[in-house]
Amino acid sequence: MMRKILGITLILIIPVLICANAIKGNQGERPLFAKNIVKVQLSKEADSITNLIKSYRSQSHSFGIDALDEFAASWGEHQIIRAHIRMADRAFEEEVGFDRWVILEYKERIEVLDAVKAFEDQKRWVDDACPEYYAYPAVVPNDPWNTSNWGHNNTGYNGPGSGTAGFDSKAHLAWDQSQGYGSSNIIIAIIDSGVDTSHPDLRLMAGYDYGDNDSNPMDDAGGGWNSPRGHGTACSGIAAGIANNGIGVSGIAGGCTVMPLKIATSSGDLPFTAINNALTHARNNGAHIISLSLGAAVDQDNSGLSATNAALTAAYNAGITIFAATGNENASTISYPANHEKVIAVGAASPSGQRKSPSSSDGQTNWGSNYGVNTQNNRKAVDIMAATILPTTDIRGSDGYASGDYSTGFNGTSCATPYAAGVGALLKSRDPSLTPAEIRTILTSTATDMTYDGGVGWDRYTGYGLVNAYQAVLAAGGPECEITSPQDGDLFQQGTTVTINVNATDTGGSISNVKFYIDNQLRYTDSSSPYSWNWATSGVSLGNHTIKVVATNNQGKTAEESIVVTLLGAPDEGFESGNFSAFNWDNSRAIPWTVQSSEKFSGNYAAQAGAIGNNASTSLSITLDVTNAGNISFLSKVSSEANDYLRFYIDDVQRGQWSGNQPWAQQSYSVSTGLHTFTWTYVKNA
Repeated sequence: MMRKILGITLILIIPVLICANAIKGNQGERPLFAKNIVKVQLSKEADSITNLIKSYRSQSHSFGIDALDEFAASWGEHQIIRAHIRMADRAFEEEVGFDRWVILEYKERIEVLDAVKAFEDQKRWVDDACPEYYAYPAVVPNDPWNTSNWGHNNTGYNGPGSGTAGFDSKAHLAWDQSQGYGSSNIIIAIIDSGVDTSHPDLRLMAGYDYGDNDSNPMDDAGGGWNSPRGHGTACSGIAAGIANNGIGVSGIAGGCTVMPLKIATSSGDLPFTAINNALTHARNNGAHIISLSLGAAVDQDNSGLSATNAALTAAYNAGITIFAATGNENASTISYPANHEKVIAVGAASPSGQRKSPSSSDGQTNWGSNYGVNTQNNRKAVDIMAATILPTTDIRGSDGYASGDYSTGFNGTSCATPYAAGVGALLKSRDPSLTPAEIRTILTSTATDMTYDGGVGWDRYTGYGLVNAYQAVLAAGGPECEITSPQDGDLFQQGTTVTINVNATDTGGSISNVKFYIDNQLRYTDSSSPYSWNWATSGVSLGNHTIKVVATNNQGKTAEESIVVTLLGAPDEGFESGNFSAFNWDNSRAIPWTVQSSEKFSGNYAAQAGAIGNNASTSLSITLDVTNAGNISFLSKVSSEANDYLRFYIDDVQRGQWSGNQPWAQQSYSVSTGLHTFTWTYVKNA
């Protein structure tokens, strides 16, 4: 704090794959599982007597069970590690035994499949055993020619090959609806290689790295050609690259928030144990949507996938809608977990209305979107298609797919999956009460039919068709609400009454009530239109406060909107005397500042810069002895021509400047102890 608290009001007014062999890709071998790890689900008896602490990543060299320790040691030197984080739903966790899985990590390579079978025979101590399977990103090499997002608005496509104008998600029409680009309260968990946590075009919340088991989900995996580095950052931009911010790309849900969950290890592997933990983290920490641009050629009924199945089911039961990639091998089977019964399977569409295949119109001949069984609504069938080969965010600098902060042609079902997931986030923004089953129904019933590959209606190649964001958000319906006043970021003096006005409607029903919250505390309920409430701010703490309104319709569905406003204390700068005499202001310029009453934020007076001519300046300053470090804060409003500036200095060092038409705003700067001079200078034609 300063010896004298200074508030200054200034005005400037001037005129993964399961079999015994590895799968060979274009660039090398992709191992199906770790060669030195066996995962074991302990029996309830074994888990109750083992000396292994029930805490994530707790380690030991023995179980404390002689027979089991002797058997485990027969395969070599090893350590035992608790595999999974705890589920929030402990009853379900106990039912499926998710907490009883451990990893036996051997120092040397072993015959994993033989070891798995042998552990399964230890019936008293072991309920299940499996390898540590690896998943693989569903992406292929970057296409440098694509420079536009045809998925949002297809004008004929300007990449290699050709496209069909109008074959797109109708994103621009969807964004015109009440949910806009999506709500920042809706969270999309991107389970992948990590995310560039410093990227300016991504809105991120706290995440975690379950590949290397630390709190930093930075997209920095190694692994040579097999490295997934950059993959998660690209997926994040497709789903939720910040919209309407003047830079980079617009994700389909560019108003929503990304939860970055890294599952890639430092060597570039994507182990299923990390996937299980990321799924559980998303469920435990409030995610609404999960996007999995990865897969393995296994089925949910395969031995050893019970933990992953449990994690998927727990997330689904918690109301999370899960999307996963079908795969890029142009194969007639879709990958796991896309073939799981709780997951929406997403294939990739070419820009001319075809399933993406080596012969489709886009010019990329080295991959095709996997398709499933020829049975509608079967879990092994494709559900929907989404756009691929799109511009997106990249790791900043030259460490990702491209040499800059963005890549122009992210592709594969890896691209299609977060696009579809983003549309799911728009639906959740429109109606937060929608269940995963309801979201699937809306997406499949409103998709644009793709007839080229399989004729009219559902087909095994393209499912229900291309996701249609516009028709989907219209079908979601439900109530809509908007805070018409005040505006986000508005400033008010403490003690004033703030009138909050809300427009709430429901075309398919009626509004039952609108609830008004201040900082998540319910303060008022209005059951009749027009919806408003007068918030008396006397005694309310200074600073930022969140106003949230929730509209509920006659079906119990809700819509909400939040803004942040700031309460300020009365300035103590001495201007209420009508002049500069209350404090030791230095106003000794040829054209001095004045104290006037026509323009002010609060009180009766504010200081105004002198009316100077071109190539001139005028300053107002004060010197204060700061006894305790803190901040100097002031309010300013600027209305100036180009190249005219209001500048603020501390001890002759410029700390800020403003030009053009700037509404009232609070400025705040840190100040150390000691004697300091604070100066406000208006410069014309600087």
